[in-house]
Amino acid sequence: MEENKAPVRQLTVLVFCGLLSPIIRLVLGETGYAAGAGGWLSPMIALPIYLLPVWVLIIVFRRLPKGTGLSGLYQLAFGKRPGKALTLMTGLWALLAAALALRFYVESMVSSVYADTSVWLFLAGLMAVVWYVCVQGRAAVCRMVRIFLPVLGITVGLILLLGVREMHLYHVWPVWLEGADGLLRSAVPVTVVLGYSIPVLFLRGEVGETQEGRRVVFRWMTGLCLLMSAAGLIILGMFGWKTAVRLQMPFFSVAKEVSVLNVIERVESVVAAVWALSDIALIAALMDAAADCLQKGAWPVRRNLLFGGAGIVVLLLAAFVGPSAFELRNQWVRCLQYVDGAVCYALPLAACGTAWARKRI
Repeated sequence: MEENKAPVRQLTVLVFCGLLSPIIRLVLGETGYAAGAGGWLSPMIALPIYLLPVWVLIIVFRRLPKGTGLSGLYQLAFGKRPGKALTLMTGLWALLAAALALRFYVESMVSSVYADTSVWLFLAGLMAVVWYVCVQGRAAVCRMVRIFLPVLGITVGLILLLGVREMHLYHVWPVWLEGADGLLRSAVPVTVVLGYSIPVLFLRGEVGETQEGRRVVFRWMTGLCLLMSAAGLIILGMFGWKTAVRLQMPFFSVAKEVSVLNVIERVESVVAAVWALSDIALIAALMDAAADCLQKGAWPVRRNLLFGGAGIVVLLLAAFVGPSAFELRNQWVRCLQYVDGAVCYALPLAACGTAWARKRI
């Protein structure tokens, strides 16, 4: 459907905006465990690891017919029925990832800003907004993100800039070479979260169909990793890594500590309201990917019906997936990040290798 098409630049901006939330909220705590004071370097270490498979996929999709997408690549590599099964599996993964993102957002609101508020209130409210956004089509979602991205960017930039005054350099420097193995381990969760972009970017093959695709994706994702390194530097510099790893939502903790011109303090409520924009972008992108996968893999029905059913599934999964943000993060570290890595990296690259070995690309 044409209304579901989106220019590469707008699609990449959607990914950029959506990934701000999980990287800042989830990954920075995990990088501290592995790398200690050098955890803020993990996004830059993860960047080349992420860009290499993206580069491979762009080359492959340029050799395939226009509009092939991941589903077409899977069918080309493994056959029609296995390819559809893998597409369906990718759609189910996207629903689970959307549910986790929704629950993490709710936990951040309840634990950091609106204590003693019903979880169901935030779950239902944000899900209703995401559903309305999704039914407008992918192109409409991308245009919306382009409009509110400056607001989100200014808010994040202002909080981090104000946080510079509160940080202590001894918390983040020096970073010793003896801890290089920890730095490499700390890049794993960042790489996994960056991988969320691969099904979204390549699901319909738009990125590989244009000459500017690689340049646009590389530029925006490099900017995202630079921003995340700056955020990690300030968060770890303010609290130290031993304290930062125990914080449920490190960025909101920064917002609690800073003040504007020493007059306006505790701006976390404003930050929380603006931060919802990133979560809406992420959940909408994942639900759009899930609907597309389900439509191609199993149920060729109207997308609006799929969004309705997917919304109910995501809402129920988000409600019962875990009791707290700490438990959710532990589940993600113990198990779910490996599922994410398999779906986002291993499966597309295996399809590329198989299709190449069978001389179909």
